[in-house]
This record gives sequence, C-alpha cells and structure tokens, in this order.
Amino acid sequence: MFSMVTFQASAADQRVAIRCTHFGGLKEKVCPASMVGLTSDTQRFHGRTVAVSGYVKVIEGKPYLFTGKEFADNFSMADSILLTGQVALLKGKNSSWMTLIGILRPLSDLDYTDDIFRPIAKLDVQVIR
Repeated sequence: MFSMVTFQASAADQRVAIRCTHFGGLKEKVCPASMVGLTSDTQRFHGRTVAVSGYVKVIEGKPYLFTGKEFADNFSMADSILLTGQVALLKGKNSSWMTLIGILRPLSDLDYTDDIFRPIAKLDVQVIR
C-alpha cells in the first residue's frame, strides 16, 4: 500500500519575478522571455521590452513570430505574435529563426478583427539579433 501526497499552489505562488536588464543601448530594460512564457502569461509582459526568439513568417503581407516552424506552417495564430514597429528590419528574413527585441502590447480591435484566429499580442520591434 502507498499513499500519494499532493501539493497545491496557486498560480501566484508559482510566479517567478521577471528579470530585466539594460541591453544594447536601449533606454528601457530588456526582459528575456520565451514564446511559451509569452503565450501562457501574455498580460504579465504587456508594456515591457522583451527579447524573444521564434520563427518569423509573413502571412497575407503581415509578419508574425511563431513558437516554431510547425506552428507557422499550420497557421497556428493562437501561438503567434503580430510584429509591428520597425518591421523593415525583417526584410529578407521571412521563414527564419531569429531573436527580436521590442515592446509587447495587447492587440486592439483595429489591429486584428478575427476573434477566433488571432495572435496573442503584438510586438513593436526595435532590434533584431
């Protein structure tokens, strides 16, 4: 016979402080983030300058950052971020992995009108690494 012990913790108890640091001459501190972290807790990063890596793909003339190539190839918009800001920096880099630095912002109704298949947020791109 055995017994199982379970521990329950609230989501707030499991949160780790976001670590941000000065980087690349930007005036705002940059917070490293993963696409998984951003998709699971987007609001926590709204308004922050983040550095995030992912797969960039242009769909219908708009650039998006996806968790991976498979997500991009299957148009998994719920796992994507709409790229805005200095998107000219992305010229010639479609369908490739890269790290972007920018300010994460919520989508407005004007940014994306499809309520079902919409990105999780938009990233105002400032720097590409």
